[in-house]
Amino acid sequence: MSDRFGNIPIQDPEPSPFAKKPRKQIPPPAEKSSRPPGPPRSARKKKSTRQAPSGKIWILPGVLAILIASYCALGFLGVPYYLTRILPANFHEKSTMVLEPATVTFNPFTFRLQAGDWRIRTESGATLLSLHSLQADIAPLAIFRGDMVSKTFTINGLELNVVREPDGSYNFQPIFGTDKHRNIAELIKASELPFFFSLNNISITGSKITFNDKPAGKIHTAEKIELDLPTLANTSFQTDHYLRPHFSAVVNGSPVELSGRTNLGQTTPDEQETRLAINVQDLELPTYGGYLPFTLPMACTKGTASGKIDLLFAPHNTSGDKLSIGFQLQITGAELIGKNELLTVVVPTARVSGSFQPVSATLQLNEVALKEPILNSFGDSLLDNIGQTTHKDAQTTPEGAATEKDSPSRLTLELLLVDKGVVRFFPHKNDQQPASIWKTIQLSIKNYHSGVEAAPKENNNSVTLSGERAGSSASFSWQGKFSSPDTLTGMLRLHNFDGKELLKAVGDNHPFTIQDIQGFGELKGQLVLYTRQESPHRIRYKLNDAEVSLKDFALLDKEQSLLRAPVVKFTGLNLIDETIEFGNIQVQNGVAEFIYGRLPKIYREFTTKKYRLHGLDFEGKVLVAPEKKPSGSLTFSEVSLKANALDSAPTTSDNLSLSATTAAGGIIKAQGKVTLTPFAATLKTGFRQLPAKDIQPFFSSAAPTTDVQGELSGKGLFSLPAKSFAGDLELSDVSGKGPQKMPFAWKKSIFQDVHYTKEPFHFGAAFIAVDGARFSWQITRNGSDPMHYFSDVLKNYLPATDKQSSSKTESPASVIDIEEISFTTGTVDVLDHRLTPEWLAEGASFAGSINNIHAAASAESRFSFTGKLADSPFTISGKMKPFAQEENGSFHFLLKNFPLSSLAKQLAATSEIGTTSGQLQLTLDCAWQERQYISSGTLALAGLKPAASSSGAALSLALLTNSAGTIEVPFNLVRTAPVAQSSLVEELATSMQRLLLKGSVSPLLLAAGDFTDLIGNESIEFRPGEFILTDNGQKTLNRYAALLLAHPGVGLTLSGGVNKQIDGQAMKKNLTAVEQLRVDKENEKLFNKWQEQKNLYLKQLDERQKSAEPSETIFEQDIPAEALTDFKPLQPVPVVVGDAMLLELAHKRIDITYQYLTTQNAIQPERISTVLPDSLPDEPEKLIDGVAITLTARNQ
Repeated sequence: MSDRFGNIPIQDPEPSPFAKKPRKQIPPPAEKSSRPPGPPRSARKKKSTRQAPSGKIWILPGVLAILIASYCALGFLGVPYYLTRILPANFHEKSTMVLEPATVTFNPFTFRLQAGDWRIRTESGATLLSLHSLQADIAPLAIFRGDMVSKTFTINGLELNVVREPDGSYNFQPIFGTDKHRNIAELIKASELPFFFSLNNISITGSKITFNDKPAGKIHTAEKIELDLPTLANTSFQTDHYLRPHFSAVVNGSPVELSGRTNLGQTTPDEQETRLAINVQDLELPTYGGYLPFTLPMACTKGTASGKIDLLFAPHNTSGDKLSIGFQLQITGAELIGKNELLTVVVPTARVSGSFQPVSATLQLNEVALKEPILNSFGDSLLDNIGQTTHKDAQTTPEGAATEKDSPSRLTLELLLVDKGVVRFFPHKNDQQPASIWKTIQLSIKNYHSGVEAAPKENNNSVTLSGERAGSSASFSWQGKFSSPDTLTGMLRLHNFDGKELLKAVGDNHPFTIQDIQGFGELKGQLVLYTRQESPHRIRYKLNDAEVSLKDFALLDKEQSLLRAPVVKFTGLNLIDETIEFGNIQVQNGVAEFIYGRLPKIYREFTTKKYRLHGLDFEGKVLVAPEKKPSGSLTFSEVSLKANALDSAPTTSDNLSLSATTAAGGIIKAQGKVTLTPFAATLKTGFRQLPAKDIQPFFSSAAPTTDVQGELSGKGLFSLPAKSFAGDLELSDVSGKGPQKMPFAWKKSIFQDVHYTKEPFHFGAAFIAVDGARFSWQITRNGSDPMHYFSDVLKNYLPATDKQSSSKTESPASVIDIEEISFTTGTVDVLDHRLTPEWLAEGASFAGSINNIHAAASAESRFSFTGKLADSPFTISGKMKPFAQEENGSFHFLLKNFPLSSLAKQLAATSEIGTTSGQLQLTLDCAWQERQYISSGTLALAGLKPAASSSGAALSLALLTNSAGTIEVPFNLVRTAPVAQSSLVEELATSMQRLLLKGSVSPLLLAAGDFTDLIGNESIEFRPGEFILTDNGQKTLNRYAALLLAHPGVGLTLSGGVNKQIDGQAMKKNLTAVEQLRVDKENEKLFNKWQEQKNLYLKQLDERQKSAEPSETIFEQDIPAEALTDFKPLQPVPVVVGDAMLLELAHKRIDITYQYLTTQNAIQPERISTVLPDSLPDEPEKLIDGVAITLTARNQ
């Protein structure tokens, strides 16, 4: 309810709280009313009183005395105790601050509260507030209602130290028990206090306030503060008299004094106003702008204000706030900076008049007139920069101080005038020169109200805006009105505008992705500016039913030209929220360019709800380039594309027709149904003689197929967005480069029952016939096996497959499904880089088929081919999983009667074997097993001859040749990737080299069977000096006979036969023994004869002595000399063994050996040759024991 005594409530008028909760009526204070009547007595109490004995009359005075004593104790002692003991403890618990009350007295009879030397310290110990003395005359009856009402309120010696921290919080915020990041305006809201108060006749003397603004780096002081306020309340109360409003202080060293008048106590509300007036002169806006009770949309960095400021207290104002601040200011040299410094405004002069009501946060601007202002916008969007100025996030002052004050909740603008304004656009924040300048900006806004409740019933507001671009003839005009506080609608006209800037501006508020556009034209349409509650900082706009005409039109995306045309017309163009409705687009003589697989985002947006298109009429040329080779584009001329109802639901009738031709005479026609949202098209398509080079990349991104030449024809059903085709195709006169840039070609290929889908990829065909194909296969040491080559051919020559398909062991729908590929009259050129010199086999013919080609890793394909390599027939057949991730497969290869002369240069290193004649037959089985490539088979060589007749290889070849006349070399090779690191030719040539080297060590090592015992037994043993075979000699001859029987191409040569030393000595020994035997026999005869003669002489002598008489005279007689000579035996004649004797022995031995082989072992005599020696060597190293045997090749 209103208070006729002129109290100044802080909150808006609202129903009295007393009306909500009934309470007992309390009479006014004693000075205003009579003594209140006592409480009524009940009948029971009266009865008790009448019955009370007269001796207990003293009880009532006693009770009254006790009540009075208790009241005095409560007032004189309880209140000071509460204020000095209990209140500090509660205060510290809730705020973590320390309240230090020194003296407190309270008179319960006069209700006067006196306190002195109070202090409040922060948690860090710093003094927040101190006061020397405080005196308040309390209204007693209000206390019983729980209200705080004082008739007078006097403070002396108040010192308040306020600190704003760098994060924007204040040091006094803990008092309110709130988060320090809470808006400061929300901390002290008297209307939200849990009690009612009315402080009257407030007097503050000898006080000081220090404000340390740390973010701004400034300290503000207000000293010698003298303040008189009539009242401050959030409830109604009246007193006898009121102070005259007064304020004086020394602020930052400058004396400030405000005085006013008050009519409190008058009878009418208009006479009860209190007004304070102050004249300001050259007030520095940057210094004090940050302390306004509301947030400015832009920070003021420069400027002064002169004029008048009024503070009006109207306690009985029912149409607005009871407190109002009026101002009439002349602003000079103002500079404003928006959020993030993306928007700056320079205002040379301005007039501003209006009023501000702080409690309701209502700002009324009666007039704002700006003369020749300059607005600078940095970045892409002026509207976004302007919108940021209305955002309620924390703003930043020039000194860096963060403010947390709300903007006015209601704004009334009666008149805004901008005369000769300038808007400059800078693409980047640090640019020194603007990209464009718009001058002579004229703006007029009348009767704008931010709140619906504040708007007048008749919508008589208006907005006009116009301007022109500097340096050009472009201009604009806009006339409209506010249909709501957040919506501005009017007719926009643009003349001779730059299409690039217009559509770039569209992109500020809409999903427009154009990088560049060229053209000039006209625009006419209804423009609507508005904001949304969820993003009030962003100004959005709509354009309704616009018509646009652009000349010399060019649409580009980065460096790619998308569309060019002399004239492009848009009708029914609408910009609505996040959607652009282009209506109908008409293009004549246009040139459209596309890169297949890389559709610009602007075109893709037409398939969403962002861009909408109703109809398209295009005539001109279309250039389509593949993604990986944008320079080689396909040109369609005489293109006619007509479509309608593109933004409608799918229908059964056709709404698109297309026809085009190519420079080479190709034709394409299509007709069908298409919708854009969601995008879908089904077209019956027919085409012929289209250049395969330009068409093929659209089906496959595989590199080997992008250079294909030929002509493509076909017919079928083409569907989008699946990019699918179903029908038949024909490729003729095809040529190109495949893997390793090797050329390929074929005359004609037919694809029957093709089913192709780009995304997800799928390519299927019932049958593919390729006639006259010519491929190339280059083999390097980093290569792999033939099956891997087949797999590469399938992966590279077929349209691109899904890369993930090879990693899947099973696939419910294979991306490749080809039942059969048939090849007829094909040729392949094989170039083996591994051999030295490189081996080239040109024109190897082949024919065959590959069946069941499926891209699943587990799918197995079979292949079978026949052909000729160097006129030698070959067959190859096998199976493999061409799309498996790991190497796999097996095949059987048979090559017959291949001439060695084809490999003459490559086998030149094997110089012991002649390559001018001979043939080979190769049987090869290859398979992958456990990541190993196993090659096994047999190499059969026929007609192989040594390089020279005297070559040591002749015997080796003879030993290797079997009874069928061929040399069979079995092999079993195990290799790991890369398996082509060594060639089969090299492996087999190396094997032959090893055999020949083995034969050079000992030919017997090459013999079939085990004849290693003959190694070192190259001579037939005879008894020394004789021609009789020893047992070992006979055994050795038998083994050589077995060797000859096992190898028909091998012969023997017999030579030597005698060792001059061994056999000579043996013969001499034997002959000496014979001579000695002869001499012994002769000596025996002679000795016997000598003995007989001696015995005869002695006998005769004995007989003569016996016959003589004893008396006879003894006579002497000489003994004959023969009787006295000893026996002298004959000596052997020395034996001399000559060469003739040894040669005769040698001849005899060779003959015996020859006879033994031919007669005893039935060896053909022609396989045995003899070399009879005619002389004997004297050198020991040339001496031979027995008959020497040498293996020889027959007919060599």
